[in-house]
Amino acid sequence: MLFWLVAMVGLTVFGAIETVHESQGLQLRRASRSWPKTTGTILKWDYTESFGGGGSRFNHNLSCLYKYTVNGTEYTSDRITFFALSDGNINNISDNYRAGSPCKVFYDPADPKNSVLMRGWSSGMLVLGIVFFIVPLGFFVGLWMARDTIIRQWREWPWFRFPPSD
Repeated sequence: MLFWLVAMVGLTVFGAIETVHESQGLQLRRASRSWPKTTGTILKWDYTESFGGGGSRFNHNLSCLYKYTVNGTEYTSDRITFFALSDGNINNISDNYRAGSPCKVFYDPADPKNSVLMRGWSSGMLVLGIVFFIVPLGFFVGLWMARDTIIRQWREWPWFRFPPSD
């Protein structure tokens, strides 16, 4: 029972942290859908594949650096998107770019140094955080509501006396 309580506390804390983290950037991620675009140039584009987990799974890694100009000022960035890319996303976009090739850059008109190559957002991590927060919290609420029944059943178990009696 103690194991499950510790596990539920851990999952609740993880869910709360993930939900707060993902919610903080939500406004910026959603705003990026309406950002204007400009043309930039890829300076560095590294795509690597490796086996991970004892060779049981492919790991894909993507890193980039690009430059772009807004109102006569040149900026550089390495942000591809605001959301975590899945292996499928990485495979789909990795063939589209090479060092020296042009690219569409979406930038924040209020702060042009904020930019992405893929705008928008994915709700996957936010949903994950909410699920990992709500499910264990529901578990705790259920335990609290059933506490009298649980204590009564503990007292009735023949092998467990609560409190011990002589």
